[in-house]
Amino acid sequence: MLVAARQSDFLYIRSRMARLVWYTGISCVAGVLLYLSLLDFVANIHYRRGLAYDENMLWDEAVEEYQRATSLDPHKATYHKKVGNLFFRMARLRQEKETYYTKAIQEYARAIQFNPLDGFSYNELGWVFLWKEDLGQAVFYFKEAIQRDPNNVFFHGSLGSAYKRQGKLEEAQEEYEFVLTLFPNNPQANKALGEIKTLLRKE
Repeated sequence: MLVAARQSDFLYIRSRMARLVWYTGISCVAGVLLYLSLLDFVANIHYRRGLAYDENMLWDEAVEEYQRATSLDPHKATYHKKVGNLFFRMARLRQEKETYYTKAIQEYARAIQFNPLDGFSYNELGWVFLWKEDLGQAVFYFKEAIQRDPNNVFFHGSLGSAYKRQGKLEEAQEEYEFVLTLFPNNPQANKALGEIKTLLRKE
């Protein structure tokens, strides 16, 4: 009887301990999920503050808020792309061009890392290299953008711009003609195509 009672007590204690471990595990998981949701919430607050500063051309304040958002949620491609856009804009308007170009490239690269299917990050990265006169890299990233969205006229227009700068006029003509098949009245494509045809006639 005593042995049976002890076995019964042991089984009871073991079952209680199992329940305690189970409930504790559930509590830990719930705690982690709550913590992550709070991080996402706070990161979004900083991101929206950044957008407000950005719209009012308070770029340094916007960068600070965007970077707070990326530090809290480092895997959010949208945040990295947005701060990349801002650094790219600052590179064209401020004296420390190379510093801001480098920062823009780093942010676009992170955006691509966390969302490799987004063609716009590749396209924007291509434009950074185009402004840096690194035409080979620009063409590479514009082509990467097109691979992800073959019918995007912005991407084909970007590649046309790079080809034109490289002096590859026939390739540029093909890209702009593709744009015009989808948007016949696109003024930028019509203008660029007219310039290219003039240059080709002179050759």
